[in-house]
Amino acid sequence: MILDIRNVTAGYSKKTVIEDVSLNINEGEIVGLIGHNGAGKSTLLSTIHGQIKPSSGNIYFREEKISGLRPEEIVKKGLSYIPQGHQVFKSLTVLDNLKMGCYFLRNKKEIYEKLEVSYKLFPILKEREKQKAGTMSGGQQQMLAVAMGLMTSPKLLLIDEPSIGLAPSFVQTVMDAICEINKTLGTSILIVEQNIDHLFRIANRVYGLRRGKIVAHDDSETFTQNYNLLEIM
Repeated sequence: MILDIRNVTAGYSKKTVIEDVSLNINEGEIVGLIGHNGAGKSTLLSTIHGQIKPSSGNIYFREEKISGLRPEEIVKKGLSYIPQGHQVFKSLTVLDNLKMGCYFLRNKKEIYEKLEVSYKLFPILKEREKQKAGTMSGGQQQMLAVAMGLMTSPKLLLIDEPSIGLAPSFVQTVMDAICEINKTLGTSILIVEQNIDHLFRIANRVYGLRRGKIVAHDDSETFTQNYNLLEIM
């Protein structure tokens, strides 16, 4: 098991957003997380990544407790987070954005090897490595955001709404890349996604979050047989 979340409660200031959440991911799995807007999906990812400290419960990554650690410490252990909204450094070039994704690395050979992995997954980034990120399309920026998350060679990748605001053609490209990352690199993935058709096509298992609590969990193939998506979404 690569990620084990045990009875975690967290939120902002005095407001509880997620309550008593338990969730796990096995090595090599793609696990989906669904729920309506405000259900607590992004809060859960931020808590796993260390941006929010749980008020109770614990999070274990590769059997090591990480709840309470700072985000940069968690990244160095092999867990990366790609937030929603194509979050790239728009005034920097594609190449400089990718280097920012592994800012704490100093070995030039290692950085070059990681760049080649990203360029193989997204050839357009190689073509545009000298272009400023802010001048690219939303889909291309999302590819760059995913590639930045890969620059530390994570064992687990958290991805928040990768298809939001993208044209259908780019959605398919990004989803195909996520599958390739999982298949070729062996990276485990926890993905929040509102596009149910795409999510259920790539995920091994799916959790449903409603009002901050896990209310559903099943294999993607049988999830809709056992749960009403309208009650979750």
